[in-house]
Amino acid sequence: MRINDHVVAFYDGRPAEGSVDLSKATWADHGANYVGVATFAVHDGDEALVYDTYPSVEQARFVRNWLEKAG
Repeated sequence: MRINDHVVAFYDGRPAEGSVDLSKATWADHGANYVGVATFAVHDGDEALVYDTYPSVEQARFVRNWLEKAG
């Protein structure tokens, strides 16, 4: 979600009830992602500062890829 020309927010919402096997859940699955997480990026040209990256590598990679494609 674009906040303005230089700030963008990324939100990964709560998973559907029962979609996470809590007996095998990690802190990221249960502690962070289970309640929904968000991160923000301030960007200008080819530079960006990401505030509070996501708890999983896959989520952080999504943000990085989005920023790279945005220029």
